[in-house]
Amino acid sequence: MSDAVAIRFDDRDLPPGGGSSEDARDNEREAFCRVSGPEGSCTLRRVMIRPGLLLWFSDCIYDRKTVFHTEREQSFLSFSFMLSGTCVASDPSSEDASEFSCGQHGLFFFPDEGQTGWALAGQPFQCVTVQVDPELLSAYDEEGLQRLPAGLYRILKKNRKKSYQHTGPMTSAMRTALNQLVHCPYGGMARWLYLESRALELVACHLDQVSTQLKATASHGVLHPQDRLRTLQAREFLESRLDNPPDHLELARMAGMSHPKLSRCFKVMFGVTPFEFLRHERLECAKGLLEEGRNVTEAALSVGYSSLSHFSKAYRARFGISPGDHCRR
Repeated sequence: MSDAVAIRFDDRDLPPGGGSSEDARDNEREAFCRVSGPEGSCTLRRVMIRPGLLLWFSDCIYDRKTVFHTEREQSFLSFSFMLSGTCVASDPSSEDASEFSCGQHGLFFFPDEGQTGWALAGQPFQCVTVQVDPELLSAYDEEGLQRLPAGLYRILKKNRKKSYQHTGPMTSAMRTALNQLVHCPYGGMARWLYLESRALELVACHLDQVSTQLKATASHGVLHPQDRLRTLQAREFLESRLDNPPDHLELARMAGMSHPKLSRCFKVMFGVTPFEFLRHERLECAKGLLEEGRNVTEAALSVGYSSLSHFSKAYRARFGISPGDHCRR
């Protein structure tokens, strides 16, 4: 990455203008920026449909591999759709990164109110992003949150300390909505209603896709609502007791289920057993503690590991690096 060009910008500094409406109030809701230089050129347009719902249109081409960091006023859920080129998005506070290319879409959440990424040289980079305030999205259907992936569920339930990334192929419905969004035929009030409807359609398409994938990986597709509620309570109990978790029998008694049934329900809802979920959460928490400056012993003990050798082995298996090496990095 040493030969790459670095670009940093704050999306709050984009100047207004560039809107297609003749109404001056509409122009105040849009921001437009074109940057060109030795590294290439980049055109950005931001459209605030309403508070908590924004559109971004990016059209760039770089002559050199380019790293960019975007500062934001708040943390949004970003539903991105790649029309051309390849981009890598990463969480600045960790080594997690996701690559997505033309024909793919991704959902990204970075809790530090910004994100880092890079684009390759010589490839036209065109992307449409729908940014949604998590509070706005969670208000639509409280019960429906339970059918979302665990990481996204946590964000919408206001546990926003961890990043979230998911990529997948665009569907024909997404392509149709994108084409209509980019080539909006209306003006005035009709334009804003049209943009909002297409933006929300893209969000709905993504959520439907991830929900369908969860159902496909489940060994049994349907759970009784009471079993679903008890499984959620068991998960929340595990999250609150990472340093001193119950054994599998105690957890099952607390949930009011047999141990085999609780394991099956966990697999249906989250794709893992309670023990696998606990291990994953412990290691993610330990990783965060190491990045905050804690030493290996403190991190291990804080999440319930009494054996440093077991902790190191599990950490390496999960992240591909020992906790000591992670601290030194």
